[in-house]
Amino acid sequence: MSDMASQSVIVGLCSRIDYGGDGYRSGLLEIGFKIFAENDSKFVIIAGGLVAGRALEVQAREFVARNLEEKKAEAKESGETANSTVIRRQLRTEFIKNSAAELSREIPSFEIEAGVPVKIYLITSKPYDKDIGQEVATELIELRPDILYYNKSDERLPTKVVGKTIEVLVPDRAQWSSQYASTAIDRIVRQNQERSAQGFVDVYIVGCTGSYIAKPKGEVPRDYMGLPMISRPTETTTSENQVGVVTLKLSADNEHMCPTNHTLKDLLMYERTFVPKPESRSRNQNKIINHIISGPITEGYIADSLSIQRPTVVRILKGIMEPDGDWPGLIYDEASRRYDFPSDWFKHTLRYPVVDSNRFKTESIVAFGCLHAGSVNSDYEYFVDEMPKFVERECATILVGAGDFIEGLKHNLVERGEVIGGMNYTEQEKFAARMIAKVLLKVFATRLNIEGIDTSIKMGRAIKKALLDFVYIPGNHDEWEEDLGVTPLAIFHLELEGLVVDGITNIVRSQSKVRSLNGEITKIVRSKITNIIDKVYKFPSGIKLQVFHPHMGRAATTSLRAEHELAFGRRAHVVVLANFHTAVEVEKWNAELGQRVALQLGTNKHKTKFEQRMGKTVDFGYGCVRTNVHNGRIVCNTTIFCGSERDPVELSNLDIYEKLQEDLGVV
Repeated sequence: MSDMASQSVIVGLCSRIDYGGDGYRSGLLEIGFKIFAENDSKFVIIAGGLVAGRALEVQAREFVARNLEEKKAEAKESGETANSTVIRRQLRTEFIKNSAAELSREIPSFEIEAGVPVKIYLITSKPYDKDIGQEVATELIELRPDILYYNKSDERLPTKVVGKTIEVLVPDRAQWSSQYASTAIDRIVRQNQERSAQGFVDVYIVGCTGSYIAKPKGEVPRDYMGLPMISRPTETTTSENQVGVVTLKLSADNEHMCPTNHTLKDLLMYERTFVPKPESRSRNQNKIINHIISGPITEGYIADSLSIQRPTVVRILKGIMEPDGDWPGLIYDEASRRYDFPSDWFKHTLRYPVVDSNRFKTESIVAFGCLHAGSVNSDYEYFVDEMPKFVERECATILVGAGDFIEGLKHNLVERGEVIGGMNYTEQEKFAARMIAKVLLKVFATRLNIEGIDTSIKMGRAIKKALLDFVYIPGNHDEWEEDLGVTPLAIFHLELEGLVVDGITNIVRSQSKVRSLNGEITKIVRSKITNIIDKVYKFPSGIKLQVFHPHMGRAATTSLRAEHELAFGRRAHVVVLANFHTAVEVEKWNAELGQRVALQLGTNKHKTKFEQRMGKTVDFGYGCVRTNVHNGRIVCNTTIFCGSERDPVELSNLDIYEKLQEDLGVV
């Protein structure tokens, strides 16, 4: 293996800083760059939205209007020509230089090695940054040599260490608003690939949309993803929901990208609680400040809700209007007659608390769907060989099966030659159980540590620790058995339990002198293998999982089915789904659960006759979501897809017939 094959590189990605807009937060930038540094990012990309172009243009005009007469007077006093057009141009330039200087101070940096600052690649987007964003960027690079400015809407950046190329895409025209996270991202990637005269790159990164999806290649030519924004969403231009940064890992020996979405939206939810209070304050001041932390408020509401005389409320408010140390003070809005914290303080001064990553709990979820045992097109060898390696590589704490374990017999599949040797439902379920048992036992044998174990109690604990949890639901192919009055996957479940019990017993007996474990092993295995259809699975970290296999076809909109199941499984932080034979990961945030993730899985088939006749390709392989959790809420998610581009596997019943005839000598 070459040196390059074992190497990887991490890239820091962010978008929509939106300087000048109401949602700009320098505190988020600070945390985002800390994340980049902690994850050893080799360079950083700001993919569009350096400034909130429309808002900054308004501020520039106001700055010019506010200072025009004074500048004209100064020109006259000095004997210069007071040409309004020239002075307006000078004032605009001054405003742009001031904005660039402030951004230069507030965009953080870090060193990738002693004395070497990280390179920051900046791309602007015409509809988001406007002309003023390009002007600010041009001034910014004069102040920050570590920032390189690219002003095209598509830029290719090679990563020399691993030999892969990233193409950064930003909108070059206004985007239509959409209900779905992938709509704008799909459109931008597709249009770029269609119009480009260059070959495909390895990964496409789409900025500005404020949506996060990760789509592996297979159904599509190359991996692509959309980026969250690193500012507070103030309006919905496309489907803005995600706030945070992404660290993208690219490896020379992995065909897929490995992105981690670090969500920061919980900080925005609680940001008013981070406002520091005055050092010396009375009890009533405390009560009033706590009310203002909940939101802007009037004198009358404070007086009524706290049962304090209105003149007293006015006196207390006047006493805390001015800044005092870290206390930002208050402002009074004449139009609404409300008191609030100054908005500029949130934009430039507020700093957010950082949780020590050592306090995170990690859940690693490896999942597969559409195994289709009995099909002539399923890649059984890849599943039993690669799935255990995938589980171990990702340190999985749970294996999830999202339905369609068997091919089934409906739609004349036997007559069409799509079922191996006429396998019936019972044999298909047993076959699926044997493959999954092999995966579980391979992982178990690797993880079992019996060193120093000399009692059955200790051995039971070791077995429980080494055996992977396996949760599953039936799919529509499995549920075809219901028409025969048969419970789907009943044989599968019993067969799987029995095989795992026998396998563990044999492994333990071959390695240990501890005996009398048969009953205990059965109890452990039964607790570890669970059908969770219509149930919610709760992890030790507090987050919840639901698994779905919707009885419907795929959609042209990449994220539609995943978002639908996120909405349907509203009790869960993580939703796993299959049936569409296409893979994507989508993340959304809501106030109740925080960050949520939907992992939509591909299939164990490289193709199917049905989909080929419909002109559809499939995503082959499996997926993993590794989540870091704090206080029952997801802090970040890493997505890994596992799949192979090798030639499709296709077994043939004709081989069976020909072998029989050959053995009989009747060929």
